Amino acid sequence: MAKALSIRPPWSIWIIYGSKDVENRVWRYPPKYRGRLYIHCSKKTDTSAVVPILVDKIKELQLINSNFGLGKISDVAGAIIGYVELDDIRRGDIDSPWYTGDLGLILSNPQPLAKPVPWRGQLGIFNAPDEVLEAANRERIKQEAR
Repeated sequence: MAKALSIRPPWSIWIIYGSKDVENRVWRYPPKYRGRLYIHCSKKTDTSAVVPILVDKIKELQLINSNFGLGKISDVAGAIIGYVELDDIRRGDIDSPWYTGDLGLILSNPQPLAKPVPWRGQLGIFNAPDEVLEAANRERIKQEAR
């Protein structure tokens, strides 16, 4: 089974389509998993996302929206929207403007899926259906080849 993580928008969108390279978590026992991690865009938006870091990122979000034609957040909410490489999980000493918390999930190589795969999110890193995600990824690769 593939591994996935639910993240509230707008953070999930910034990870896949923007520049967010660290996901902040408060986990007592960090998982040992490293590797491909699918990103699930939660249905509930993080309303606390209006913080100083976002002031600089509003133009980026507008550019993301125009480049990828995402439309409204509700168009991708409740679905797996892409994947990243989960390179490491560390506490402190993380050189990223996105690191603001206790535990940082270090992410790289974001890849959007051709279209969102509706799926129910869960807490923590969870199993997602390989066959559905692989089919969505093959579609993305076909579109890139055109």
